[in-house]
Amino acid sequence: MIGRAMNVHDQPTLAAISRGSREAFVSLFDRTSGAIGAELASRLPDGDQAVLVFAATYVEVWWLAGCHSGPGFDAVEWITQILRRRIADLDPNARQHSRMPSAAPEPAVDPRPSYAELELAALLGRPARRMRPN
Repeated sequence: MIGRAMNVHDQPTLAAISRGSREAFVSLFDRTSGAIGAELASRLPDGDQAVLVFAATYVEVWWLAGCHSGPGFDAVEWITQILRRRIADLDPNARQHSRMPSAAPEPAVDPRPSYAELELAALLGRPARRMRPN
C-alpha cells in the first residue's frame, strides 16, 4: 500500500471519469502517476515492460472507473492493485530475463508506442512518448 490518506475527491473524480470526463481522468493521472510510477519502478526493473504495464494500468482505470467507487474508496490503492495484478500477470520468465545476464543479443526494441500507450496518450491529449512512468 502506498502510504497516504484517502483523497476526499476520489469518489467524485471516478464518477466523472465513468461519465467520460477526460478532464477528471487527466487530473487523476497527474495526481497519481508519480506514486504509481515509483511503485512500478520498485517492482519491475524492465523499462520496456514497465512502460506497457503503466499505460495499460491507466487505460484500465479509464474503462473501469464507474465500477469502483463509494465512501472511503481510495483511488491510489485501487490503481496500485491494478498495477500489481498486471505485473503478476506478466510471464515470470520475462521478468527474470531482465535481471539475468544473457549470452544472446538483446532483441531490437520496437520504437513505436504500444496500443495501450497510444490509447492513454489519446485520453490524456498528450504525446505517447510522455507516458513513461516517473
